[in-house]
Amino acid sequence: MPVTENIYGGMTEAELSEAKEKEFQLAQQDKLVEQAKDQKNALESYVYETRNKLFNTYRSFVSDREKEGISMSLKETEEWLYEDGDDETENAYTSKMQDLRKLVDPIENRYKDVEARALAKQDLLNCIVDYRMSVDSLPLRIGNWICKRILERKGSPQSSEDKRPDQPQ
Repeated sequence: MPVTENIYGGMTEAELSEAKEKEFQLAQQDKLVEQAKDQKNALESYVYETRNKLFNTYRSFVSDREKEGISMSLKETEEWLYEDGDDETENAYTSKMQDLRKLVDPIENRYKDVEARALAKQDLLNCIVDYRMSVDSLPLRIGNWICKRILERKGSPQSSEDKRPDQPQ
């Protein structure tokens, strides 16, 4: 008696292949949605952080006109995020972020330059102090070295090369 296998509800090869393709497409779509969500969150964070820095950290490095323009751009971006931009692509959020960075990066660079200059100045002053201390202590160190060498020579037997010709042997 021959044995046969009947599976009810099973898929044919074509149906299985089609289902795998559909699963792959859905996974790709989920990945794109997740990337867009991450970029949206990054843009939203950038808006809040930049607004805070603009009125605190960068206040000495930005003119009132620049501050007003950037504040307006930040407000427009925030409104767009919560209205029209709620369900956009990753590229749309990236584009908005780049537009804001074009406005804010020059201010951030000025801030970083001043910070770096202050650190470089402090490093230079520390270096000058170290060199001055080295120069002040140099004669004392040389004197100590000479005394040490003299004591070492007195304690060790002299070779014939060390004796002067006018010294008795």
